Amino acid sequence: MKAKKRDHTRPPALLVMGDLALARAHRERLRPLVQSVSCHRGKDIQRIEKRLKNFDFLFACNVPLTPCIESLAAMKLVVLAETGIVHIDEQRAATAGVNYTNIPGYSTEAVVQYVLRCVFESRRPWDKIFSPTTFTVKEEKIGRGLEGAKIGLVGYGLIGKRLAEVLATLGCEVYINTRRPFRSIHVKWLPLKHLFSRSDIVVICCARDEASRGLIDAGVLDRLCRNATLISISHREVFDNEGLYRTLAKRTDLSAWLDFDWQESDSRFTALPHVRVSPHLAFYTEQTLEKRINSCIDQLEAFLRK
Repeated sequence: MKAKKRDHTRPPALLVMGDLALARAHRERLRPLVQSVSCHRGKDIQRIEKRLKNFDFLFACNVPLTPCIESLAAMKLVVLAETGIVHIDEQRAATAGVNYTNIPGYSTEAVVQYVLRCVFESRRPWDKIFSPTTFTVKEEKIGRGLEGAKIGLVGYGLIGKRLAEVLATLGCEVYINTRRPFRSIHVKWLPLKHLFSRSDIVVICCARDEASRGLIDAGVLDRLCRNATLISISHREVFDNEGLYRTLAKRTDLSAWLDFDWQESDSRFTALPHVRVSPHLAFYTEQTLEKRINSCIDQLEAFLRK
């Protein structure tokens, strides 16, 4: 991050926008860093633009900032409370000279736990196992263990690496697909379609960027094994959404867990009995929310030390 020349005509001020809650402990951390802290809810672009002009620093979570590029360029630092870069156009921000950063890694453990829950759920009929009086035939309760399961991960960032580590400990055979091939003694890299055709469970955990938009299309999804499980914690734009729906509607042998920002059209996915959709809550734990705001403050502290 390149520090901008400070404006000494007014005390430094911080604006906190969107889904970020400041507790007393957070305000105490901020006291020696900035003169004032204000909070703003809502996504009205005109109101956001007006407020940005009076602040030096911004913490923003789930706020569309691309329309405000010029105002952001006048700020000393913008901290996006997200693991990727989703709510600002990176190219336009760079051209305008916006000094911004994100906070990768704050939700890794929570997201890995979400994926593991989906993995465990997909392997055994837990509803029947814990319903001794409803399902009395023992054979109806048999499932598949994880040892020896072939699990493909699309994406090998912080979440992918942590998942691979845990899954290997559980006895799984882990495949990886990334943009560039690589060699490892711990995991095996495969081309995307080969990974889909070999895996019992496929986990989509890649970042959303220009290269990954529409990456998982109908041609890739058609390669899923019979009775495979598809789990995604990536942004919906990684998929061809129409292709995803057609595949899941046609392939009732599949099971799917999708963690998407909820849209009205997603009701068609939830109408499929073999599909579960959560409204972008894979990260949502008390520990993660605490780490998210503290990570924003960490970035501000690091900037001011320069």
